[in-house]
Amino acid sequence: MSLSIAMSKYPKVFSKLLIAFVESGEATGNLDGTLEAAANQINREDTLKRKVKAATTYPKIVVVACIGTIAMMLLFVVPVFAQVYKSLHHELPAPTMLLIAVSDFGIRYGFLLLIPIGGAIYGYKRYADTVGGKRRLDIMALKIPVLGIVFRKIAIARFVQTLSSALASGVPVLHHVFIVGEI
Repeated sequence: MSLSIAMSKYPKVFSKLLIAFVESGEATGNLDGTLEAAANQINREDTLKRKVKAATTYPKIVVVACIGTIAMMLLFVVPVFAQVYKSLHHELPAPTMLLIAVSDFGIRYGFLLLIPIGGAIYGYKRYADTVGGKRRLDIMALKIPVLGIVFRKIAIARFVQTLSSALASGVPVLHHVFIVGEI
């Protein structure tokens, strides 16, 4: 059995792109060169993933901190002010009444919000695991203001780097474009 066929039996371990590199190396007799090019490509992709992860860590922390601050304000600070306002016996403006109502709801029924939130997260992950779902979510991600441009540039950089490695190792261009299109 050839190495590429053996590797294709373990799709969770070996990517289609790596298998295409190996197939090309077997066909051209330059397996060591294609494996070296594949290793370089994997290192470049890993470096790119680490940079993207590092760049998105701070915004994620800020979003979580904002949500946590709002929750703490609604659960602990607003009720104290609500008691002060009630003791004054004055009619409050509609936005203030709405804020107090939201706070009361959060205190009484906030734990029930965990169920739909958990369900939404579970549903999102299941949907993202499907081929059509991943495609639609990727299209939506490309339409996000500012971030869509960054995602597009990352995808283009990944494609160009992979194409460069594939061409250097002898993978036919059409074969490479087909493989990358499936990823």
